[in-house]
Amino acid sequence: MLKECSVNVPGKIIITGEHSVLQGCPAIAAACSRYVTNHLTANDTGKIEFLDKEPQPPVAYKLLNQAMEEFKRYFNLPSGVTMEFSSTLPIGSGMGSSAAVASAAFAGLCMITENRIAPEAMLESVIRCENIIHGTSSGLDPAAVIYGGMVKKANGKITPRPISIPLQFYIVHTGKPACSTGEAVAEAKKRFTPALISQFTEVAEKIEQHLEAGDLPSLIVDVQENEKLLEAIGVVPERVQSFARKAESLGMGFKISGAGAVFGEGGGIGLLFIPDGYQAKAQELCQSYGYTMDPVQFHIGGLPCLA
Repeated sequence: MLKECSVNVPGKIIITGEHSVLQGCPAIAAACSRYVTNHLTANDTGKIEFLDKEPQPPVAYKLLNQAMEEFKRYFNLPSGVTMEFSSTLPIGSGMGSSAAVASAAFAGLCMITENRIAPEAMLESVIRCENIIHGTSSGLDPAAVIYGGMVKKANGKITPRPISIPLQFYIVHTGKPACSTGEAVAEAKKRFTPALISQFTEVAEKIEQHLEAGDLPSLIVDVQENEKLLEAIGVVPERVQSFARKAESLGMGFKISGAGAVFGEGGGIGLLFIPDGYQAKAQELCQSYGYTMDPVQFHIGGLPCLA
């Protein structure tokens, strides 16, 4: 057993498939360069303890306790361990924080005890952790943070997909949605038609193809198309739609990433893909709407404890 170690687990973003996955369309998510870090130190208590710099909500302890139980399904703990978490991943932003925390706990325990686990087994365990707080996890968030890179959900199955180039893009914060995720899902469901379902499927397939190839110009066009489909199901507020049109007129691609909103001005986070050299234009555009933008990249590669 090691004396100490650290593990970084990425967050995730939804590239395509919000809402439409509930209609049977493919969904694609990817790990991104925002992280939950777990620093572990061995001790002689024989227990797993959490060192909190700040008090955590009760749901966080439920998640961590379940992660410990999942670890014990496979491995023994020869000594005590203290875990200390830190994060650059915004909590409650739709970027997979719960899956990242559970994975960081499980992976950290594997690393400090020098054990390795099959990715499929870890995925099943982290899904069970997510079920504690989400009811029923789709499995997409845990798959993205565990496998890294891009993952696709289609026909009830989740599969890792390759990304040729770790393209940089931006997370744009358009403001907290005024509605709940449930309200957005319920309203969007009413607006789906067979034609829209077909279009969502087609754009997901194009996004997958162009991400795998690292084809940024084609991906920008795909993202513009996906955003307009999300607008058609009513989950993009008018002010955010205006931002998307201006981004498009400047040669950029923007789309909401997550549930969006069916009323109010804020649509949550969005993804902004821009040609090389357009950073200043993108910053100026965001500032004109009072939005902030953060550069991120796709995180390539799985967790270090995977067999």
